[in-house]
Amino acid sequence: MDRDRSLSISIISTTLNCIEGLQDCLERFIQELDGQRFLEIVIVDGGSSDGTWELLQEFQQRNPRIRVFQDIGANISRGRNLAVEYSQGNVILSFDSGCQMVDGYLALMVQPFLDDADCDVTGGKTVVVGENFFEKTVAALQQETPKDTFNPSSRSIAFRRSIFEKIGGYDESVLAGEDTHFNHKWRNAGAKYIHVSEAKAFWRVRPSLGSLYRMQRRNTTGSVILRNPWGLSGWAVRLNVVSLAVGLLGLGLVLAGIQYGWYISFLGLAGWASYVLFRTIRRKRWKSFINPLKFVCVIAIMLALDMGAWSGTIHGWIQRRNKT
Repeated sequence: MDRDRSLSISIISTTLNCIEGLQDCLERFIQELDGQRFLEIVIVDGGSSDGTWELLQEFQQRNPRIRVFQDIGANISRGRNLAVEYSQGNVILSFDSGCQMVDGYLALMVQPFLDDADCDVTGGKTVVVGENFFEKTVAALQQETPKDTFNPSSRSIAFRRSIFEKIGGYDESVLAGEDTHFNHKWRNAGAKYIHVSEAKAFWRVRPSLGSLYRMQRRNTTGSVILRNPWGLSGWAVRLNVVSLAVGLLGLGLVLAGIQYGWYISFLGLAGWASYVLFRTIRRKRWKSFINPLKFVCVIAIMLALDMGAWSGTIHGWIQRRNKT
């Protein structure tokens, strides 16, 4: 049988305390389930306590093509692996329960498999959004990055079951950063990837500096443990964090009464500030930060992200060392 004509798609997700927006997303997806190509929606709940699990059970009772399972304590990697195991399709389309999708999203994500029999993986475009001043500033800072074109998030990815089985699925040993490692494995396996920019998944950014820090720390820790000893993506980001560390070291020397502490602090903090400025003005982002208050907010956001990356890198090193 011809590879593209035999497509059967299972839509999967894992969720935990994510009732907001989930109902609307499921109702829109249900409309595209045809029982021929789009077979089912399989969701694994990690032990929700906010009504998410009850909502999923209601959907399952109303529509037999929605199949829900609960594995209390499962992290996101285990939830995805279980969802794939419970599903029946030979193509798996993974989404995050906290996202909203553009109209026709499912059809857009699977069309490359129909057009190209050699296609193994497709990825949509993550569009970051915010609702208040802080979130909109974070969203503006993260917009227009090319990351999805080569490193799709598993909130918006589809792949053949054969590829998933070949690479062994998601690594369940980490709490975050698993999708970057997953991408690394299927690329090394020679899978063909097609980016679908029209398939937009709208993801709301974290609502506070603390949550940004924790997100970056978890992601970086997972990245270090799984495949990247530095954890930080790109030399520019690495030098940026090192500059920040040098600047803080210089301040410590000043407090200790060391004569040249101010010079060290200036060089380090100037390097960090230069990268902050570069990141705010590249790709025409400067238009979003003309407001001085927004620019000050950007500095705080970048500081939270950089400290999260640095902390996550150290935490990852420690965990790697403990495992050896």
